[in-house]
Amino acid sequence: MLKSIIGILILLISSLTFASELASPRLFFEYSWLYDQNCAVTEERKFDPAWASEAVEKTQNFTDIWEKNGPIFFGKVFEVFGFGFSRKELTATLSVCRAPSYSNPLVLNVTRFLKSYMQDKPVRSDDAFADLVFHELLHTWVSENVNFPTPLYNKYQDEERIVRNHLHLMAMQKYIYTALNRDDLVKLIALQYSTMPMPGYSRAWKIVTEIEGVEPFIEEVKAK
Repeated sequence: MLKSIIGILILLISSLTFASELASPRLFFEYSWLYDQNCAVTEERKFDPAWASEAVEKTQNFTDIWEKNGPIFFGKVFEVFGFGFSRKELTATLSVCRAPSYSNPLVLNVTRFLKSYMQDKPVRSDDAFADLVFHELLHTWVSENVNFPTPLYNKYQDEERIVRNHLHLMAMQKYIYTALNRDDLVKLIALQYSTMPMPGYSRAWKIVTEIEGVEPFIEEVKAK
């Protein structure tokens, strides 16, 4: 009995030590003229040089926002799941080309965080930027740590790819923000996903929050 207890304690201490050593990749935020010039190949994607200049000016601010929030968000992820990333560093390319953000390569569209772009409309909050980075990094984390295709992924195989690719991710976001008592962030993503112009986001959010619930997706993530 004593040996069993000692063994359990050793495993517990080892797992806690392992979790404490996990970290999200260090991000180097950089604006890329080259990316934007290659991105802005249509009239709809053209950008104003003033937007680019403001993005450069706000690079340190974007860095500070993420360094304040990122360790908290992913600290909870590591605490709950115990899985990390394969990379220790990544470049986070800031873009003002009117194209989506991407996880691979990591490209962040920051137009709505710029006064020069928003003009008389309010710029998005620091929390919204932290959520944007968390969302894109979660794509990488989920792809590295979830054994796809899962039963729930297969269940929705007739949905478009954008829906299926966001099911576990959105569940993770809601679960982590709830665990951190950040109801404000839960409300932020609920509004965001419900009103985005691409219907796949609202469909994925509805599946996660109204049809299946968060927990079944979280259990599939934990299954690793």
